[in-house]
Amino acid sequence: MARLIIEEALTKSELCIRQGKEVEARQILLLILQHYPKNEEAHSRLLSLDSQKKVELRSDLQAKFTEAASLYERDLFEEFLVASHELRIQFPKTPLLWKLVGEAALKTKNFESAEQAYRKLVELEPGQAENYNNLGSVLIDLQKTDEALKYLRKALSINPAFFEAASNLGNALSIVGETTEALEICKNALRMEPTELDRLNILGNLFITLNSPNEALKAFKKVVSADPNNAFAHHGLGLAYKDGGNTQEAIRSLERSISLNPNNCSNSHYALSSMKKYSSDDPQIGQMIRMLEFPEADQRKRHLIYFSLGRVFRQLGEWEKSFNFFLKGNKLRKDELRYDSEQDIILFNRLKAQSPKIRKFALNPKPNEITQLPIFVIGMPRSGTTLVEQILSSHSLVFGAGELNLVARLAENLSVGDVVPSQKKLQAFRNEYLEKIAGLGDGVQFVVDKMPQNFLHVCSILSAMPEAKIIYVKRDAAATCWSNFTLNFPGGLGYSYDLQDVVLYYRLHLDLMSFWRKLFPKQIYLVDYELLTAHPEKHIKKLISYLELDWQDACLTPETNNRVVRTASQRQVKRKIYTGSSRSWKAYARFLNGIFDDLE
Repeated sequence: MARLIIEEALTKSELCIRQGKEVEARQILLLILQHYPKNEEAHSRLLSLDSQKKVELRSDLQAKFTEAASLYERDLFEEFLVASHELRIQFPKTPLLWKLVGEAALKTKNFESAEQAYRKLVELEPGQAENYNNLGSVLIDLQKTDEALKYLRKALSINPAFFEAASNLGNALSIVGETTEALEICKNALRMEPTELDRLNILGNLFITLNSPNEALKAFKKVVSADPNNAFAHHGLGLAYKDGGNTQEAIRSLERSISLNPNNCSNSHYALSSMKKYSSDDPQIGQMIRMLEFPEADQRKRHLIYFSLGRVFRQLGEWEKSFNFFLKGNKLRKDELRYDSEQDIILFNRLKAQSPKIRKFALNPKPNEITQLPIFVIGMPRSGTTLVEQILSSHSLVFGAGELNLVARLAENLSVGDVVPSQKKLQAFRNEYLEKIAGLGDGVQFVVDKMPQNFLHVCSILSAMPEAKIIYVKRDAAATCWSNFTLNFPGGLGYSYDLQDVVLYYRLHLDLMSFWRKLFPKQIYLVDYELLTAHPEKHIKKLISYLELDWQDACLTPETNNRVVRTASQRQVKRKIYTGSSRSWKAYARFLNGIFDDLE
């Protein structure tokens, strides 16, 4: 390129710059440098173009950052997440930006975006305990609890006095069934003398979940001491007193919670309705009815008020009112859960289809390999499983562990065929389950796992632990179905909120149990609830004999067993064994259109 041509090219590039034709100017300058790499004028103009572009870009991004920050400050969190998207691409290593994104995502319950933000913060600030805690908390919300444990433990290793991380870790451990460690972590958290009242309330609730009402009382009393009008803490005290058997104090605390927060007290009314003796002119009845008339009053939990009123009018013998309230509460809950019975039909078919594949790899352990033998008490919810556990745990060599969620967590994928069965997978299930229950009850001979719906996993259980004892409790079909319908299960059992769905599920359960009993004819012990309650001594002695235990008279008086019971049968099992409960549904028979007539 001759000197004259270079000058012309430079002049043309300058003209292009003036006319705003930056792309064309850049091409000309690059062409000059291709032939004359040391041309200072071309270099200078090209650098000037790049600098100008960066200034414009920075200015544009600064404007976008200001706009995004304004959205965040005005609590427009969804809009902030949209506006900050380009900023995250341009400034991927800015911790403040990711913190704002994480907080905004949590405010809008966008847990996936929150997970992304906190993972980035863990990468950018690996020494900050708060980042690990926030990521662990989000992973719990996303039901990635096993992974959450890793990050929460890391948070506590960085800051052992981090109360929020300790309470989150206790929660995660509780979810995965590590109740012993969870309880210890929570006790340590309480010893940190936390001042955050909201977190103390959460910790108190966690103690209730862990069947530790005395520890729960300590947490809630700390809150009430600092804030006497804290309605949530009074509610928690009510639940803790209830679990500890102090009904009078439980009622007093729940009524205090209701008085402090009359428009947002559905949970307290529901807990109270299982204990209190109502009169027809009780002002709380009118209060609950008024709550249904005002949409702004605890809208998300209206179904609990319907269930509570169903219980109240059942107690008062006003059967039609009671039925209609139960009906409305169930409809609200079913609409919310969007349950479709087809999903359970598919599930039960998959369980049966998978069983021969699992049985091919059944383990054959050495005799006496297990020092603590699990007893699985299974059946439909509300079939009498709590009473059976209470009877068994009255024996000095049996520990009642309650409803553990271990089997579903460890074996569900195996049971339904989501993983290919093998001896290795069965052995892993066996080892982990036995490890989790090891030491419960100070190492007594038997540990009772009373999760009723472990009946879904009988094949996996007996293929991995053939020594295990399976006790199947069966109650009058109509009584079982009606009892399911009138109870709002924690977390929700989708089938239970519609009478037709309940009946279908009951039949699916019967069919599956018939299938299991043919597959394992000598390994499933049947307890008939009606016979047990009508002739307790005879059938309790047979049950204890099945376990090959020496007889102890305490098994005949399970109502004196002081262990904490947190199922819906909490109050019933504290009474002497009685008959007649399976007939109580008949008071509603005229409203049921014969839906139970063809049940077995």
